[in-house]
Amino acid sequence: MVQIHQQTSFLFTISLIIMTGVIGAALAKHQGLENLRKFQTGMAKGQPPADTLIDGLLILIAGAVLIAPGILTDIFGFSLLMPPFRSIIKKVLKAAFKKQTAVHFQNMSSFHQAGFPDPTSQAQSAPDHIDDNIIDVDFTSETIED
Repeated sequence: MVQIHQQTSFLFTISLIIMTGVIGAALAKHQGLENLRKFQTGMAKGQPPADTLIDGLLILIAGAVLIAPGILTDIFGFSLLMPPFRSIIKKVLKAAFKKQTAVHFQNMSSFHQAGFPDPTSQAQSAPDHIDDNIIDVDFTSETIED
């Protein structure tokens, strides 16, 4: 921004900062509302919201970055508002999430060896015996008047 100011005028630099902030906020608002509509429609149809949630997060980041002054932040923010660039970032994030969950489930094997149940197993086995020493109690609250 300093170099732009040195090549142009102070008024032009301030106008550029305000203009990119206003245009960026308007675009982010428009795309955010469109994404919210897609989210609601998808949820009504019973579709998983992963893609729309990631899109919403990236649009939110774009809006925040566009408010900050700077040429690089503006380029990055406007890039996040472009669906083709956002889809590339989304693929990278989804791959990272999958890798993270794969590691998590891989590490769960030590819990199964220790006797904890496998959360991915479909069959739930019936207990080998029934314990007759279990007492079921319901509590009620009553007021005692003098």
